[in-house]
Amino acid sequence: MVFSSAIFLFLFLPSVLTVYYLLPALFLRNVFLLAASLVFYAWGEGFFAMVLLASICGNYALGLWLERRRTRPGARGVLALAVTFN
Repeated sequence: MVFSSAIFLFLFLPSVLTVYYLLPALFLRNVFLLAASLVFYAWGEGFFAMVLLASICGNYALGLWLERRRTRPGARGVLALAVTFN
């Protein structure tokens, strides 16, 4: 699916926007957008959805690690690892 396809413009985008604005909490909206993004990528090529999911998990873990090391020595090394990972 590409952004200019009829399926995206007339089916996927309106349904995602409708559900997004009907959800009451910001957390639920963010989770829904994450799921919709993964569906969008998987629609075109499943491999790219797996790459996106691995990137999300890796960045989250590296962000937590960086937060724990923020005031200790080695924080720059963790940051360098995160930049290299991306």
